[in-house]
Amino acid sequence: MAEATQEPGIEQYPHIKRNFTLGILNGGLFIFAEALMSIDTVLTWFVQQLGGSNFLIGLVGPMRDGGWFLPQLFISHRLQRQPLQEPLYRRAAVVRIVVWFSWTAATFLLAANYPALLLVFFIAYGVNSLASGFAGLPFMDIVAKTIPSDRRGSYFGGRLFAGSVLGLAASVIVGLVLSAQNPQPFPVNVGMLFALSWFAAVGGLTAFALVKEPPGDVHDDGATFTAHMQRAARLPRQNQNLRYLLIARMVILLSYVAAPFYSIYSINVLGAPVSIIGVYMGVRTVVALLINPLWSRLSNRRGNKIVMQLATAVGVIMMAWTVFMPSLARSLNVPATTIAYAIVPVFALLGIYETGVGIGAVNLTLEVAPPHDRAIYIGLTNTILGVAYLSTAVSGLIVDVVGYEGVFVLGLILLLVATWALWRLRDPRELPAERKTHAS
Repeated sequence: MAEATQEPGIEQYPHIKRNFTLGILNGGLFIFAEALMSIDTVLTWFVQQLGGSNFLIGLVGPMRDGGWFLPQLFISHRLQRQPLQEPLYRRAAVVRIVVWFSWTAATFLLAANYPALLLVFFIAYGVNSLASGFAGLPFMDIVAKTIPSDRRGSYFGGRLFAGSVLGLAASVIVGLVLSAQNPQPFPVNVGMLFALSWFAAVGGLTAFALVKEPPGDVHDDGATFTAHMQRAARLPRQNQNLRYLLIARMVILLSYVAAPFYSIYSINVLGAPVSIIGVYMGVRTVVALLINPLWSRLSNRRGNKIVMQLATAVGVIMMAWTVFMPSLARSLNVPATTIAYAIVPVFALLGIYETGVGIGAVNLTLEVAPPHDRAIYIGLTNTILGVAYLSTAVSGLIVDVVGYEGVFVLGLILLLVATWALWRLRDPRELPAERKTHAS
């Protein structure tokens, strides 16, 4: 069973500091850009206000993340034969800049035509998501080639920390722009957020395009695309760690079936004001900022399996709170004005949970993937996750059938399955030491 080891020579690579800094700048600016148009708060509300159905509301998140994950196995056959990945990343960045600008401009130009604006938004947003998928595998490979495994916790933690700091500003900006005091009507007010997020995205994409990439190992076994795909299909049977990692990451992504409806549930069912969206973003960001150094340190020193286990446990508590707390509060005759704010702790726990998963999941995948087979391992993992994420598009239909509470219960069950899979997975950092012990 093949497992990951530290890539040879990576500690001596002369541009580690430059790439580390540019990577954190890239992550911070991009997280800021996405915070300004957060799926869980801004975008779902935007689509709803344009007249989008629950299906379309539930489609926003799967489109973004499914598009990032889905193409990666299909391009891994070609990329593993190329020593440099940066050229593809740069081409995809240009496409993203253009389509991001397209839906931003449409928000102003089609402000009076909601159906046309909704159509343009989904087409441009979908193209952006697919372009991000073509950039995703090059991004992962460049990081693995240039950042040592015992510094990747700090690397991804630094990206999230920078994004959280900027996210504080984003939460304030969102609260002000969407408040009743803003003289600009809908959807122009959301267009203002899109415009600012576009500038931040351009800066983030440019930063990573300036990373210095060393030539990597070329893995050309002469296999056809069909043989490559058949080999990929066999990997989960051959590698137990990969199998349990796929199960855990898959069900964690499926649990995001509930994510688009936290804020909508609090506004439509619990009676919270629309302005609470800014509060949610602020709470989530502050908590993520505070917990980030702890997750990063734990990742560097103890590994990423324990990070994922603890983060998933927090996710279980978060979903249990969402499922049980509102009804419990009503049974205890808690005032309705107080119950309206019952989802605020959910966003605090979400900040802890997503930061841990954000640091642990990618790093654990890089550790499970052997360096010489990184493209096919990561490509397979992310394409499977893309399919899983696209399936969460039915969340809106589930809401129509079983209501918000039913979707939240489903999310809780899925996170319990992830907890089981992570306990079954063996820490990749312990396996080389075990092999040395057995050899002795």
